[in-house]
Amino acid sequence: MIEIPSPKITKLDLSNKGLTTIPQEVYDLKNLKKLNLSGNKLKVITKEANRLKKLEMLDVSNNKIVNLYSKNFEFRRLRILNLNNNNISSIPLQIGKLQNLEIFQVANNSVKELPFAFSNLINLRELNLSRNPITKFPFELLNITNLRKLWINDLELKEFPIEEIKASLNQLVGLYCFSKNISKSNVSDSYYSLVEKKGNCISYLNNNFNSQESLNIPNQIQVNTMKDNKVKKNKIFISYSHKDIKWLKEVKQHLKALSFIEDDFEVWDDTELRAGNIWREEIKEALDRSGIAILLISTNFLASDFIRNNELPTILENAKEKGTKLLSLNVKSSLYEFERELPDFQAINSPDRPLYKLSEPEQDEELIKLSKEVRRIISGDK
Repeated sequence: MIEIPSPKITKLDLSNKGLTTIPQEVYDLKNLKKLNLSGNKLKVITKEANRLKKLEMLDVSNNKIVNLYSKNFEFRRLRILNLNNNNISSIPLQIGKLQNLEIFQVANNSVKELPFAFSNLINLRELNLSRNPITKFPFELLNITNLRKLWINDLELKEFPIEEIKASLNQLVGLYCFSKNISKSNVSDSYYSLVEKKGNCISYLNNNFNSQESLNIPNQIQVNTMKDNKVKKNKIFISYSHKDIKWLKEVKQHLKALSFIEDDFEVWDDTELRAGNIWREEIKEALDRSGIAILLISTNFLASDFIRNNELPTILENAKEKGTKLLSLNVKSSLYEFERELPDFQAINSPDRPLYKLSEPEQDEELIKLSKEVRRIISGDK
């Protein structure tokens, strides 16, 4: 039992108490601004923590946290978040909601990449990514133009775009790369030259790198290609036959309802095209960037030359190469089960029970199942 001094306190230090869960009494501290839970045995940050609406600083470093969930990022006033020395493998895209975040520390975890929504943290001043299995410099950081200090020690960066870093992160006053454990053969030459520098190497970065060619780092075209090669996990592309527009409207209505629960996602279908759009290019761009593809399966869909020749090849390639999640919804009877590749991916409902054969309540159940699966994907829940 943890003794809370006063329900009106604004600071609470529960570090090194051997805690395995956050005490329920903490959630009633409505005025709490600073909470230190470091050095315990916590495995999760529970959803109840979101009741601490005034929280500005949260330290859960040196715990045993493995997964972060979308609901862990409802602290709209949070300025400092310390996740150092846990077992965290991924950061949900909802971190982009922390618009007031100024200091973020996630050193010594198992994070391989940052979500694209990380670029929304426009007020971020200090970031510590050290000792994570990150191999490519996170291009999301190039949008955080007010970043002042960056720690990337002990990263095996095979790509390190110095010119872009210098141009975009021109407010940097501190860059820390030193490591005794990095092998020159495992990282880019330009990054390795910084790894050898102890302490702040920002002056060395600014004064010693002028030629992209001599350093073998990406030129601007290559950088743009690398940026564009990533899908947006919360962008949803709906592929359908125009003869099935009724079902498109039903799906979009359910996704609209979902948007009031999980508001950080975007839905795209070809009804978004306007007069004057170069429609093939618009569709291709939307396809290339979507992290979720919903297919409204019917005979009309499978018989469409445009879908067969333009949409499906890109969707299937992105599913295999970029990790796009493919969700098939059988809306009418078809030969779906005999397709070569589509049945390998997740179907919301059986082709034996397409929506048009179901009663209205049964249709709603399948559409809600689709919405729940979308929510699971965009929230990062397993």
